[in-house]
Amino acid sequence: MSKSKLMNNAARSRFELLIDGRVATYIDYMDHGYALELTHTVTEPEFRGRGLAGELADFALTWIEAEEKRVIPTCAFVAERMAKKPEFAHLAARSPHP
Repeated sequence: MSKSKLMNNAARSRFELLIDGRVATYIDYMDHGYALELTHTVTEPEFRGRGLAGELADFALTWIEAEEKRVIPTCAFVAERMAKKPEFAHLAARSPHP
């Protein structure tokens, strides 16, 4: 059985989902202070089709909410995920400036 781990890798400015110690999917971000701009989501080919990017996006959004920050969803995948999940709608920010 595979072991997975969700984390904020602040040193690399990205959220990661690791499986057996390997990065399976990640979401890059830029920290604007009051908001994180989620810029790009990548899932490695061998891990695609398992819902891992969605799981990581939910983790990232929950983490951002707990930090009392906002989200600038420039990544199309994250923007679509937020649109499908009304519980995250209040996190949306329009620009990096409050």
